[in-house]
Amino acid sequence: MIDVASPRKYPVLIFLLLVYLLAIPILFASRLDVPFELLVIYGSWTPNIAAFIVLGLVLREKGGIRRLTSGWKKWRVGGKWYLAALSPALISFLGFALYRMAGGASSPPDMLAAGLIFQIFVFSLITGALGEELGWRGFLLPRLQTRFGPFVATILVGIVWALWHLPLWFIPGSVWQESIPYWAFALVTISSSFLYTWVVNSTDGSMLMASLIHFTMNFAGNIIAASGLVPIRELYILSAILYLIYAGVIVLVSRPSLGMAGAGLIPAGEP
Repeated sequence: MIDVASPRKYPVLIFLLLVYLLAIPILFASRLDVPFELLVIYGSWTPNIAAFIVLGLVLREKGGIRRLTSGWKKWRVGGKWYLAALSPALISFLGFALYRMAGGASSPPDMLAAGLIFQIFVFSLITGALGEELGWRGFLLPRLQTRFGPFVATILVGIVWALWHLPLWFIPGSVWQESIPYWAFALVTISSSFLYTWVVNSTDGSMLMASLIHFTMNFAGNIIAASGLVPIRELYILSAILYLIYAGVIVLVSRPSLGMAGAGLIPAGEP
């Protein structure tokens, strides 16, 4: 039985409750007199906000938030990890190549205006890239790894990540509801989580690398979709297949790195 009088014993459970509760306003997007873009930005920051609340108000961990955010400063990690963090761009373009090889028809690519490219760049940066990863890979992943090991922890984080996005599919008329199969999106989040775990564990918990992976996934995919090269539905289905293959390769060739515990992210003695 959970000892409700000692919430500090359950930081992961409290984090999960908060991250879902904080995202509830997204369900009422059509009823709130708030620009949808602002609501998405807010929603994308709820994993970080939940982590900050648990560290600062529940665990009352001295220097906990500073230690978490310091992961963004870990940039001296070696060139190969930058290549790994940028590899989601290759996945997106492989999806385009497979689509064309399979005979997929697409209209001539639109020439994206510099202003639109800049908007996609900024939005990709300030939403998932900066707003989520301190929560998912900085707070949640290392704590689950200490209990379940990296393989199971990676799958659990991917499932939590996928379920956290689910309210987007209940927004009437949204691109998620109309164009993106949820099963494909969930498979992308779960399988791509192995890339995050591999890179983060191999770079002593670099949140910069985690954010770069997230940014590259969103930016490359949005550019391809916005240019009309691949319909967004087909892009997600192909990406789900490619990330599943990628995850298998990572597990097979990177077991020592995948098996690291995320050193330095959790103070000794913390649950």
